[in-house]
Amino acid sequence: MDFVDHLDVEGAFPVMQFFMAVWRGEKHALTQGVKRRIHERHTMLKNLTGKFAWLLYCNVLLASGTAQAAPFYTITDLGTLGGVFSYGAKINNAGQVTGSSTTSTGTTHAFIYSNGAMTDLGTLGGSYSYGYDINNAGQVTGYAYNSNNTANAFIYSNGTMTFLGSLVGSTANSTGSGINDAGQVAGTSSSSSDNYNHAVIYSNGSITDLGSNSLGIAINNAGQTLIYSGAHAVIYKNGIMTDLGTLAGVMSFGADINNAEQVTGYSTFSTTNYSSYHAFLYSNGSMIDLGTLGGASSYGWGINDAGDVVGYSLTNIGQHHAFKYTAGQMMDLNSIVEVQDNGWELYEAMGINDAGQITGYGTINGQTHAFLLSPRLHPVTPVPEPASLTLFGLGLVSLWNRRRRTMRKYRAAELAHDKT
Repeated sequence: MDFVDHLDVEGAFPVMQFFMAVWRGEKHALTQGVKRRIHERHTMLKNLTGKFAWLLYCNVLLASGTAQAAPFYTITDLGTLGGVFSYGAKINNAGQVTGSSTTSTGTTHAFIYSNGAMTDLGTLGGSYSYGYDINNAGQVTGYAYNSNNTANAFIYSNGTMTFLGSLVGSTANSTGSGINDAGQVAGTSSSSSDNYNHAVIYSNGSITDLGSNSLGIAINNAGQTLIYSGAHAVIYKNGIMTDLGTLAGVMSFGADINNAEQVTGYSTFSTTNYSSYHAFLYSNGSMIDLGTLGGASSYGWGINDAGDVVGYSLTNIGQHHAFKYTAGQMMDLNSIVEVQDNGWELYEAMGINDAGQITGYGTINGQTHAFLLSPRLHPVTPVPEPASLTLFGLGLVSLWNRRRRTMRKYRAAELAHDKT
């Protein structure tokens, strides 16, 4: 029995009582009390009909959906340093972005984007520099070429770019890849001892060597350092190396680590297929396969403290699309209305902060530019689609017809009583 049927039975009960009394020849059984109950039931039905119509309207809207189909964002073109290309690498909780951009002379320089402006971080005397990570104090790390055309790890702070050093000195290549809020940097340096790259930690002017044939990738506020060693993602913590394993394949690479010791990156997922990779989330000792947007491969590049992951995936038709993974779902960032309306195609999402702001790069007006996606509140007045309006109208017609039938029963009962 549905809600409307329940109203009809309850509303008609005094009328049924009257007709039964008439049929039995007991007209006196319908007292003034019964008549009063008829009026009360009539009023109740009238009120409930209106309420039910509103409930029906709300349920129709919920069932059919409204104009809001995806989260709302603003998208900002971060521009360039005068050239035609830029990409956003990482973003801090203040919404400052670092990355790299071509200049008007065709060289590539690291930048900070803050308060609507892109600032050129310069170099260490050479032609090129690249920004890889930024902490909540606005310090940036990456690498820059010196006058000898050697790549040197740097930290940029308060307007100054400083060489962090290497295991060999200024003549060896080095890079800074990740930085925490204390200014500690995870990076990589070449070594004269074995001619291999070594993962290193730069801290308070000292360099800690984490071993041969390895890369330093990222570091969190507890000093837990994400490295790549032995073809696996590894966390270095207090002198102990923890191998994160793989997605049943032979290789994994960790790209970012948050303050909860969660890691994202990518891994092979088969012992026979070495050419396809899936993004993963490593949490509480387990590596979770994040899947793809329909294509063969996906890559996780950034993670925030809530465990939200961003990266890119191939689609089922081979497109290169940025994604956000949250609450067990991978969303194509190109499905966002504001992205579509502003003419963007987002290729890769590289970093996400704790407010959910995302940076990366995509194409706009035929050029590849860094972008900033910022979530926003967007109160929406639900607007039903035509099919919903039709269903709503049919529901009201049906409800009104039921009410009319019941009202006719009431009136017939009252007239019959008045003749007694």
